[in-house]
Amino acid sequence: MSFVKFGLIAIALSTVAVSASAQSLSDVYGRKLVSDQGFVTINGNGTINGVFDGKKLRGRWWTENGNFCRKVSLGGENFGTACQTITMRNGIIKFTTVDGSRTTTYRIQ
Repeated sequence: MSFVKFGLIAIALSTVAVSASAQSLSDVYGRKLVSDQGFVTINGNGTINGVFDGKKLRGRWWTENGNFCRKVSLGGENFGTACQTITMRNGIIKFTTVDGSRTTTYRIQ
């Protein structure tokens, strides 16, 4: 599995930087977050959906201890629960693993 897919699949939030196109995570609710492999949409009702490499992505998200956490499946395969920090600036959203080892970048549409 590529790091880009892992980055998407492991969505979580502990900080959100102010940007020109989005002021908080709620500003991206319902908008496509796009990478070369596909897209994800974070919805205000706690659901996550999208398509990656032609496979459906589905799941739920919530906040916990100041983090945005998720549990998702891709093409029916469960990827469990994971956390990341999120920063947004100039129409770009970046997801970084809590330990800082990986960052995945998406365009906000």
